[in-house]
Amino acid sequence: MGGNGHRYRWILRTAVLLALTGPAVLARLPVDYRVEVGYGGMVGQNGRIVPVTVTIDNKVAGTAGLIELSQPDPSGQGEVRQLLPIVTPAPSVKRFVMLARLEPNRDLRLNIEFEDSLRAIHKTITPQRVGQPLVLRVGALSSYPLGKIAEKYRFVSVESAAIPAEPLALDGVHAVMLTGAAFGLLSGEQLEALRQWASTGGGVILMDGIPGEEALRKRWAAFAGDQAPLLEQGGLSAFGAGWLAAPGPNAVPSRPFWE
Repeated sequence: MGGNGHRYRWILRTAVLLALTGPAVLARLPVDYRVEVGYGGMVGQNGRIVPVTVTIDNKVAGTAGLIELSQPDPSGQGEVRQLLPIVTPAPSVKRFVMLARLEPNRDLRLNIEFEDSLRAIHKTITPQRVGQPLVLRVGALSSYPLGKIAEKYRFVSVESAAIPAEPLALDGVHAVMLTGAAFGLLSGEQLEALRQWASTGGGVILMDGIPGEEALRKRWAAFAGDQAPLLEQGGLSAFGAGWLAAPGPNAVPSRPFWE
């Protein structure tokens, strides 16, 4: 009986200890995350704005936190810091996008501190500068013939979800190539960002040509606005300071688009 009493007291003490230290134990639990700087890890010319995307897959416990980005400034005398408060419910997969004016080939430090439950995240990334203008390919476009254009530009394949909802995030991108299916997956916010960016100097290429499906056709017509009829005829049209193109299957836009 005395042995059993000792055992029961031990179990009780253990239960009380676990109850008191539960949050501390949770605080040591790691959380899955992914970080992407720019597009495919690539950054355009010095001083261009690029997105830094942090994806947190939280299966542990809901909490709030703070993302901090820091990088030495061009002079090397100081540091550029940027902060973003976040909330991560559980379970959830959340994407957080910060727009940063990064210097290629300089260490970028990422720190994420959580109020409780989750272990802090510390990571150092060195963004790589793209030698050629950057072109995003969205959808199944790897088989499209590009010819000599492929030598002048750096093509990076991304998913529809990677197209930002903020036009400034495309600051360092020359053009965005999409299939009709990928275009149909974009949200209203993404379409508006793409439209604003194109009107200020970017280029959007619908590589399948004008969609045959009625819903996609109407979507493209709303996106292209007054230029939609011209695109029906010739496949290429100026759009503000930029370009829109719908060259059709196995074709690429003509030369003015790429200059």
